[in-house]
Amino acid sequence: MKFAYRSLLLSSVLFPCIGCDQATKQIAMSALDDSPHTYLEGILRLQLSYNSGAFLSIGDNLSPFTRQSIFFWGVASLLLAALLYLLFAQRITRPQVIGLGLCFAGGVSNLVDRVRFNGTVVDFLNLGVNHLRTGIFNVADMLILTGAAILATSFFRKPARPCQAVHEGMSPE
Repeated sequence: MKFAYRSLLLSSVLFPCIGCDQATKQIAMSALDDSPHTYLEGILRLQLSYNSGAFLSIGDNLSPFTRQSIFFWGVASLLLAALLYLLFAQRITRPQVIGLGLCFAGGVSNLVDRVRFNGTVVDFLNLGVNHLRTGIFNVADMLILTGAAILATSFFRKPARPCQAVHEGMSPE
C-alpha cells in the first residue's frame, strides 16, 4: 500500500474518531454527574467517572509515579511505535491500517485526557442487564476494542487469490 494512500486512510480514521470521543466526553462532563442516569429499561447507564487506571480501573491503586510511567509514558511509547508501523510497514493491508488506526485513535484520545485531567480519563458509558454490567467506559475504549477485533480477524483471513484462468494467462469465459 502506497504511503500517500495509507496516510489518507489513517487520517480519515484518526481525526473523526478522536473528535467524536473528545466531543462525547465534553458533553458528558457538562451534562452528567456521578449518579447514574438509566435509559432503555436500564440497559444503558450514563454516569460521569474519572478513571486514573486502565480498563476497569486496573492499576488505579498504583503510586502516582508508577501510574504516570505506565499509563502516560508507556502508552505514549506504544502509540509512537504503532504510528511508525502504520506509516512505514512494508506489507500492511487496508483492514490492518483501519484496525490499528482505530486502536491508535482511541489510545491518543485517552492520552489527551490524561494530559488535560491530571492523569485521569473521562468515562461515562455503562451497559448491562440487572447486575450483569460492563465497567464504565468511553468512545475511545470502543474504538480500541473495535480496532483490536478488526486486527484479529485480518490475520485469519486468507489473501484474495486471482482467478486460476486469468492467473495462467487464459481469458475467462
